[in-house]
Amino acid sequence: MHEITIYGYPTCPHCLETAALIVDMGFTYDYKSLVIQTNRQEVVSLAEKHGIRKEDILAPVVMIDGEVLIRPDEEVLRATLS
Repeated sequence: MHEITIYGYPTCPHCLETAALIVDMGFTYDYKSLVIQTNRQEVVSLAEKHGIRKEDILAPVVMIDGEVLIRPDEEVLRATLS
């Protein structure tokens, strides 16, 4: 089983679509709202550790087994979770 965390905003269409796809694929995930300052700081820190600049961060940010994905599309999610 994969360890999945979604960092997103409650009303973000991309965030909601990503979460629905992950569930449709049969996986569960932890959700961290980017409305909360500490979660925003956490996602910036994770991205920077993976060589992603703060300016390039778009919601949702999905972490799968330690790999950080910035606004992944369906193809990327399916490939990563296969």
